[in-house]
Amino acid sequence: MKNVLKLTIKCILVSAPIWALSIYLAVAKQHYSNEEVAYLTWNREFTQKHQDKHYDVVCIGDSACNAAYMPEVMSDSTINLSVLGVSPVEGYYILEEYLENNDAPKDIIMTYHDTHFHYMELFWDEIVASHRFDFRTNLKIIKDAKEEVTADRGYVGALADLVAYQLYFPSKYITSFEKSFEEDRKAIKDAAIKKISLHNGRYTCVGNEEFITGQFRPYDGFYAKDLYANYLRKAIDLCSQKGINVHIVKPPLPDNSQMSEEYVNQINAFYQGFVDNNSNVTYAWPVAMYTGADFQDEVHLNNDGSYRFSTDIRNKYYDAFGDMTYSAAQMHSIDDTIAMEIEAEDIFTFAKDRDYTMVLYDGRDCIEDCKTLLASPNDMEITPIEDQELPDNYVAKMYYCKSDKACSPKIQVTPSSSGAYVSVDDGEPWNMEFNERAGIVAVVVDNINKEIIAIKNIEYLGAEGFARYIF
Repeated sequence: MKNVLKLTIKCILVSAPIWALSIYLAVAKQHYSNEEVAYLTWNREFTQKHQDKHYDVVCIGDSACNAAYMPEVMSDSTINLSVLGVSPVEGYYILEEYLENNDAPKDIIMTYHDTHFHYMELFWDEIVASHRFDFRTNLKIIKDAKEEVTADRGYVGALADLVAYQLYFPSKYITSFEKSFEEDRKAIKDAAIKKISLHNGRYTCVGNEEFITGQFRPYDGFYAKDLYANYLRKAIDLCSQKGINVHIVKPPLPDNSQMSEEYVNQINAFYQGFVDNNSNVTYAWPVAMYTGADFQDEVHLNNDGSYRFSTDIRNKYYDAFGDMTYSAAQMHSIDDTIAMEIEAEDIFTFAKDRDYTMVLYDGRDCIEDCKTLLASPNDMEITPIEDQELPDNYVAKMYYCKSDKACSPKIQVTPSSSGAYVSVDDGEPWNMEFNERAGIVAVVVDNINKEIIAIKNIEYLGAEGFARYIF
C-alpha cells in the first residue's frame, strides 16, 4: 500500500508541471493566442450573449463573406458574424447560437466560397483550438462530418484530439505558447478586438493591398458535397422557422478567373434550388468579376472592393437596410477606413454622401483640376475658406471641400511655421504641413464626431492629373 501511495505521489509530482501549464493555457489565453483566436473569441462572445442592440441584418459565412461585407456602409443595424475558414456546417452553429440568445433579424445574408462546399479546412486548427464552440457542439460536428474531419486521424483519434484541446493539453498549444515569448500577444489581441468591434465583425483583409498576378485561375465545375448542402438547408430551415429572409449571395471573383459555362450553370442551379423550395430565400450573383485592384488575393476583397460590393448589395436589397442615416459609430468605422486609404480618388469616394469636410491646401495651383477630377465626380463642392482670419497668402491657397450633406462643425485654421494648424471645436490641433511635392494637402474632418481623422498628401502630375496613390 505504501509503495502504491509513493508511486501515486511521484506521478503527481512528475506530471504537475504539465497540468500547471494546462491550467495556465486555459486561464491566460489572451497572453499566448494569435490574432485569429482573438477574432474567434469576439465572435463567440458576441453570439453567446444577448446584445442590447437589435440587428436587422446579419451576415453569415466564411472569410469571403467576412471580407465582402462592410457593415458600416450597409446600415447601422448590420453585423458581420462570418468567420475565416468555416463551411456551412460551422456557419449553421454560429447562426443557431446567435438566434438562441438574440431576437431574430429581418434578413440574413449567406455567402460561402466554393471551396467550403468541399472540405472543412480549419476545423481543428482554428475552430476547435480556439474553443469557438463547446464540447457538445464539436462532438456533434465530428459525428455528422465523419471523414471530413476524421480522415487523417480516425474517429477515435478525433475524439482523443477533441479531449486534448478541451483540456488544453500543452502539446496542442506549445507553438503558440513559445511564440508568446517573441511578441506581445496580449497587445496584439487587444488591438484585434478593438478593430473587429470597430468594424462590426469584419476583420478579413481589412486594408488596401492589391492582388497582382499573371496567372489565370480556372473554374471548370461546382460539385457541392451533401454534408455542406444539407447544413446550408438546415440554416435556411432555421431561418424559415424564425420568419427571417435569407439572401444567398455569391461575391465577385478577381479578373484572372476563367469561369466555364458549365461552372456558371452549376453554381446558379445549385443555389436556385434553395430559392425554388423556400419562399423566404433569394439568390443573387450581382457581378461575376471585379479587377484585381479590388482584391487582396484570389478570394478576398480588400477595403475598396468591400466598399464597392457592400454598396451594390445595399442598393440591391434596399428594403432590408432602409434609409441611411449615419450614426457616430458608423462614422468611426468609416474614419478608420479613410485613415487606411492610399488612393486619392477613394478618399473623396468615401467622403461623398457623408458628413465629412476636407480642409484643402493648394500647393501647386491645381485646385481647378482637383475640382474637375476628384471633387465634382463625387458630388463634392470646393469653396474658398472665408470664415477664418488668415494672411492673404493663405486665403488664396486654402479651401473647404464637402458634399451638400455635410454640416461643418467649428473648424479653426491658423498659420504655423510649416503650414497651418487645423482643429475642430477648439480640440487638439493637427499640423497641416505644406510641402513642394504635394499638389493638394487634405485634412479630413468627421463632422458628426467632430474629429480630425487623417491628413493626406496628393501628388499633382500636371497634365496627367493627380497620382493614383497618396504619400
